[in-house]
Amino acid sequence: MRQKTLFGANRYSNIDQLREIAIKCNFCPLRKYAKNIVFGDGNEHAEVLILGQNPGVEEDKKGIPFVGKTGQILRTLLSKTDLLKHDNIFITNSILCHTPNNRAPTISELKRCQWPEQIIALIKPKLIVTVGATAVKKIMLMAKKDLKDVPPMAELVGKLYEIALDIPYLSVIFNTYMYVVYHPSYYARGSISYTDYAEMIKGIDIAYETVIGGNNEHISKEKR
Repeated sequence: MRQKTLFGANRYSNIDQLREIAIKCNFCPLRKYAKNIVFGDGNEHAEVLILGQNPGVEEDKKGIPFVGKTGQILRTLLSKTDLLKHDNIFITNSILCHTPNNRAPTISELKRCQWPEQIIALIKPKLIVTVGATAVKKIMLMAKKDLKDVPPMAELVGKLYEIALDIPYLSVIFNTYMYVVYHPSYYARGSISYTDYAEMIKGIDIAYETVIGGNNEHISKEKR
């Protein structure tokens, strides 16, 4: 199928329909390296979307995001949030195919894989949690931002930003919020303490309450 056929405006009415087509995708050259297309997991009516980077080896085997060794760290911490307890989360990645040697996706690969855009356009989450630098880049591309202007992760993590997403081919433009956290591999490498990382993930609840409550004092003004 051609890209414009796969990603045409209003082509999919629900997540199940989108998933059925997405898992058959052969458009991206990365597909030949992947055992499965890792679509996503969670409540299609969720108000919060967790956006990871790219599927790892275990995710590729099982077709589910964040089930590998480091992914389980995130899932364990998410299980302690009020949002997951209330089934208010959907989890996906910035691209849906495993990359050779589990390398970070290139910018062209982030642009080519537009299934995450379709997922976001269907769910229209009130809050997107970007897990790692690649996920931040994906959202910045959707917001039509110059990646050269994006601050380093150390300046972004633990903060909440208002952002406008623009997906022309879907005729979707909507305002949402982005809360930035480190990828669990950052903790696994010893770059942050467990206590600090757990607090950062628990901050998703606070970010959500801020968005729902409309308290702009807690929204970082650098990227608003």
